[in-house]
Amino acid sequence: MKGFKETDIGLIPEDWHTMKLGDLVNIKKGIKPKVILENPLESPLESDCTVYLTTDYIRYKIKKFTPKTTNSIVVNKQDVIIIWDGSNAGEVFSGCEGILASTMAKLWPKNKFFLDSNYLYFILSFFSPNIRQNTTGTSIPHVNRRFLTNLEIPLPPLEEQKAIAKVLDSVRETIEKTENVINALKEFKKSLMEHLFTYGAVPYDERDRVELRQTEIG
Repeated sequence: MKGFKETDIGLIPEDWHTMKLGDLVNIKKGIKPKVILENPLESPLESDCTVYLTTDYIRYKIKKFTPKTTNSIVVNKQDVIIIWDGSNAGEVFSGCEGILASTMAKLWPKNKFFLDSNYLYFILSFFSPNIRQNTTGTSIPHVNRRFLTNLEIPLPPLEEQKAIAKVLDSVRETIEKTENVINALKEFKKSLMEHLFTYGAVPYDERDRVELRQTEIG
């Protein structure tokens, strides 16, 4: 096909390259801190206390804190996080700040003028199913480092990487906004059903006029 070339990962544009992930990124696994706190005020080093990045925090915003130490693996918003151990090993995230948990690892470009951080996140998201299918371990799955570092990825010119990431970031933002609206509507429906099944089809501000009686269901 004109304008494209055949590679080990399929057809790509002629001005693109393919490279192994291990040649492009640094990988650093998290370390379990000695001190984990429910409240940062409990730390004598409050100014150095920050969010402990666990899967519970990333998924459910359940916060725990830990003081920064010389061994802490600090994550910035531009870093990519991958779950390294557990049933969700291979899942990737971005946009987080804090101290990394021992069950995860962070990845960042060796050369920011060669690989864009946002592009790295989206390309890893694309290959996440492959990474998850090639985990090691029987009882507890782990990311297969050899598979990950040998993963061949398409590498467009830097400006094109940024353009691709920008489009995908807009799509992600739209999806998140849509999900927020859907969740809000679900909560509204739940509240409305509770009102209707308790007071009947009366306005909210006229609930006090409805006579209620206690039953087995409330």
